[in-house]
Amino acid sequence: MTPAVPARNASGRSRPGVAPAAPAGDVMRLLRDNAALIRANINPVSLLATDYLNHFNEAVMLIELVPDMPDMLDDAKHWTPKDYKQHFHDSNFAAKELVCAAYDRAPDRYRIPFDLAVRTINRRLLQTIADIEAMLPTGHSERLDALVVERCAKLKHLIAVAGSIVNGGEAHLRNAAEPEPVVDDAENTLSQDDIDALFK
Repeated sequence: MTPAVPARNASGRSRPGVAPAAPAGDVMRLLRDNAALIRANINPVSLLATDYLNHFNEAVMLIELVPDMPDMLDDAKHWTPKDYKQHFHDSNFAAKELVCAAYDRAPDRYRIPFDLAVRTINRRLLQTIADIEAMLPTGHSERLDALVVERCAKLKHLIAVAGSIVNGGEAHLRNAAEPEPVVDDAENTLSQDDIDALFK
């Protein structure tokens, strides 16, 4: 494969770490190349990449710092959900076009539960940040510590579930053989209760 040429800005200077967009034909070819997928950290079976989960790990790290460094709450409050493709589009990830094209072609048995896990992580992260903001002024440090420990443990479990789906973990493969939950055709989404039941 020809080495990627560094992308250039308007002045013609290279931007380190940013690769130019690959032609559409090259992306389609790479989608059929398991070695290329693995080099881009894309699982060849699920066609998903664990790099997306860094978006959530960073938020959890900020939350864990709040009991000892209350000012970190402001940084945590600046965290916002990003969908899979937007995360990569906004990043300097060299293979972003390939990652996004692979996501569009990910088998439903992986992509659907992955998307449901992401929805749940987003909701619980935002709720945790809101609950910490409400508790912090009370000065109850022990209660705050307990809340952070409990919530972060649950969030890390959900992130691990999402990672297992990306990697085609055995537990997920067993669950994939079970009947799919019924989707509300009107909104093309599951109810939040259904999502929570899947990822407790």
